[in-house]
Amino acid sequence: MALLAKALAPKAGKQAIHPLPNSNSPPRPELPALEPPQPELGLAAQERLVLHEPPPPRGGARASSMALGSQALRERPVQLALVLAFASGVLVGWQAQRLRRRFLAWRKRRLQGLLEATQKKLDVA
Repeated sequence: MALLAKALAPKAGKQAIHPLPNSNSPPRPELPALEPPQPELGLAAQERLVLHEPPPPRGGARASSMALGSQALRERPVQLALVLAFASGVLVGWQAQRLRRRFLAWRKRRLQGLLEATQKKLDVA
């Protein structure tokens, strides 16, 4: 027990940690808010941080056209990709529906055959 009390006792120069403050404990001093350390930045980067501006786009004119939103959909590769994706979706959906119909027709034939066989057995009995 003495070892536990010794381990929990505050070290020299440190305050004891109280999980729940009671009415007898002195008020805790307010700690200043800590900001993360910033690496050395150039003047333009520091101004952007202060003004909360996004960094300029990389890649020249192509990157700036991608940042314009609806302008990006007017580019030929994007249009081609959209048409190709839509066409492949239609094709895959059509083939999946054909397979589903074939499976349902096969299951119907199989179950009807089982039903006829069962009815013959009942008629014989």
